[in-house]
Amino acid sequence: MHFSVMFSSEILNAIYILQVEGIVEGQLLMFNMMSEASKSEVDPSFNKELRKKTLEWAAVRAELQLDDGKTDKYICQLYEILAKGNTHHAYQDRQM
Repeated sequence: MHFSVMFSSEILNAIYILQVEGIVEGQLLMFNMMSEASKSEVDPSFNKELRKKTLEWAAVRAELQLDDGKTDKYICQLYEILAKGNTHHAYQDRQM
């Protein structure tokens, strides 16, 4: 007997969002790790330029009055990695 499962678009959208969030969180973690590992090899002017572009990205979002949300959290985490060398990652909240 064959059963087909129908998912509503809301459920599929929620699943997609969770997948994207997981990917972005993983990329932030890897960027953090790579930044720590190669700190001495990165030209300070390159880091400064990345911080500037990150702030510009946040400013555009503010100008457009986009809803605060996960994107803004990720922007803050990216800037924190660039400025301080580390940030708090979501997986740390899930560990026991």
